[in-house]
Amino acid sequence: MSLLGCLAGLFSSPPPYLSLNEAQALPLNEFVNRSVESAPHFVSNPAESQSLVQIYQRHLQGQADLRSVTAGLFQTAQNVATTDADRQRLQWVHMLMDSTMNQVANLSQGPQYQQQPPMGGGGNANDHSSQQPPRKSNNNNNNNSHKKQGQQSFAAVVGQGHSQGTTEFHPAPTMAPATSGIKMATYFFPSEPNFKILLNTLNSARNSLDVCVFSLTDDDLANALIAAKKRGVQVRLISDDDQCSTLGSDVQRLGNDHGIPTRVDNNPSHMHHKFAIVDNQTLISGSYNWTKAARKSNRENIMITDSPDAVNGFRQEFNRLWQEYS
Repeated sequence: MSLLGCLAGLFSSPPPYLSLNEAQALPLNEFVNRSVESAPHFVSNPAESQSLVQIYQRHLQGQADLRSVTAGLFQTAQNVATTDADRQRLQWVHMLMDSTMNQVANLSQGPQYQQQPPMGGGGNANDHSSQQPPRKSNNNNNNNSHKKQGQQSFAAVVGQGHSQGTTEFHPAPTMAPATSGIKMATYFFPSEPNFKILLNTLNSARNSLDVCVFSLTDDDLANALIAAKKRGVQVRLISDDDQCSTLGSDVQRLGNDHGIPTRVDNNPSHMHHKFAIVDNQTLISGSYNWTKAARKSNRENIMITDSPDAVNGFRQEFNRLWQEYS
């Protein structure tokens, strides 16, 4: 019970009540949401708290990846936190819990783990330039339609968003084994908790932030680059020339109004990457365009890792494109 008790003490908003009968009927995702929100009602009642713990333990019996469940708990708690200080405390507790679980895995399961194979490095292993994926003809309103055809306005992109009555429970499992020393986590969208993790990762930049993204129309992400520039972080941005000229794109504004060095491809093919490198130590990469549609509507993914091979491979690609588009 110590975890929920610790989290409950951080929140000040009036909590809803969760009865034991209700709790028994809820699936895990909803039980987590409701119990975290209702914690101030029951944490001071040992009997009720223990009953809810038993319900939670029954849920855990069917879960193979407890690290994912823990990540989901913290994401839910961050969603109901009322201040930035609360969220930062939760983020720190999550880091401590993750470190503890790594240590436990090291002791109890370390011998069966195998280190992840290198990613990227010199780039040969990941060089798919000769592979041409089949083009999919469609009439949807995603940003990544064929170049110069059906470019979508920012208003249309924003209009695709939908509100969510409850927190989507998208846990982020750590994919790399603990003994490898490499951290790797996957996040799926739409999910506001996972968007906050993306935003927090960008906000963690202290020295450098290199962003290479096909489309950038989400003002919250653009503002993260502006804030990093104001903190003295060296920010560089690469984007697609057609996308940066569409209505709602933040690319030109970031360069012209905020002095962020920006380069675009200026050729008939797409600059279709979506990745960012934080402080030359952390890589963010996946299908996720930096748009409201990706955040709130589309099925998207990102991976965040500190793998030196992956970071080095993407850093080489960024620097190659930076020179090519000069």
